[in-house]
Amino acid sequence: MALLSNALTTVQRVKDFAGINNSSLDTVIERLINSVTEFIEGYCQRTFLLATYTNEEIDGMGINKISVRQYPVVAITSLERRASTENINSWDSVDSNMYFLRTANGMIESSGWVFTRGRANFRATYSAGYDYDQAAKTLESIGLGDLEYAVWKLVQAAILNRKDNPKVQSETIGNYSVTYRKEAQRDAEINEILDRYARPQSIY
Repeated sequence: MALLSNALTTVQRVKDFAGINNSSLDTVIERLINSVTEFIEGYCQRTFLLATYTNEEIDGMGINKISVRQYPVVAITSLERRASTENINSWDSVDSNMYFLRTANGMIESSGWVFTRGRANFRATYSAGYDYDQAAKTLESIGLGDLEYAVWKLVQAAILNRKDNPKVQSETIGNYSVTYRKEAQRDAEINEILDRYARPQSIY
């Protein structure tokens, strides 16, 4: 078991927060970090680590804007529209001077034309997310310290729950989603942080 490449914190930073001074729980903490990372990304409906998304299909809404799923957007490599109203893999490029990109929320606004209503009739290739990694950059170092703090609190709560319930074994850590959700709802601070980073239900 190793930390996911998109893990939102490190074992040592959790231990520093929780005041754990030995390595007896390192494997459990690692698994919990991975589990919490998956929970938070599911809750927020977005991935935080910088990545490239290729040919992500988007529904046109018959208005002058569409949005990609991930944000903040670092760069958009291509935007294309389906060449037919049928589900045929043939695409026409949309010139970059025909639209404006709102990097903060991934919204693409046309320059005076409409994204024709349709099912998966546009697609984009782009890079989005935050540039961090476990070796050098933490979430705190790139201005997302509150999100990392929420991770610490959820991991600590799971550790305490595990200690209080001797029947909980490391093999069940992957099923902690309900526990995390209950903790997030119970803890107003965590709830506020996660809602701040959650993808809006509608950005139009």
